[in-house]
Amino acid sequence: MNFEAKPKQVEGATFWYVDVGSGAYGRPCHRLWVSESLLRVSARGKRELVFPVRGRIIRTEKNNLVMRPADGYITYNVYCPCGYRGSSKVRLINPPSDAFVLEYTVYSSPAGNLGVSHGCLVSMRVGILKYEWSRSGRLYGAQPAGVTILYPDGREEDVPVKDVESIQDLKDALR
Repeated sequence: MNFEAKPKQVEGATFWYVDVGSGAYGRPCHRLWVSESLLRVSARGKRELVFPVRGRIIRTEKNNLVMRPADGYITYNVYCPCGYRGSSKVRLINPPSDAFVLEYTVYSSPAGNLGVSHGCLVSMRVGILKYEWSRSGRLYGAQPAGVTILYPDGREEDVPVKDVESIQDLKDALR
């Protein structure tokens, strides 16, 4: 899931930001100020923040969230959509101890009655990120749970739940 960037004009300068997530009645969970060099122009001519991003999220002294280019850092968007009238959960399996994690929710309706999805932005040193996810509600054939591995080059690898359970069984048997 990518985010559309919006401009803010202040004293003749243009600053770009993305609203991350949505809470009750469309309020954004977080406002993230983004360096213009990290944005890409979409086919529709709009600027977007496309993940994974070779940048780092920091919190300033005045509590603003800023994403800027940083060598050796990458930011992933970990997101699991919920089922109809359900919810979702995301749990990071191997985050580094110095990773910056920014959790957010996305309401499917103004009050969240049609479902609440969960996600997080993870800013860390370049490497792979593993997370497990689960969702409830009417799934219409979609997987209810799984494990996903994110790679710095943008690849995503989904591991089916049956394989995860069998790997865990194997690990338990070999102890």
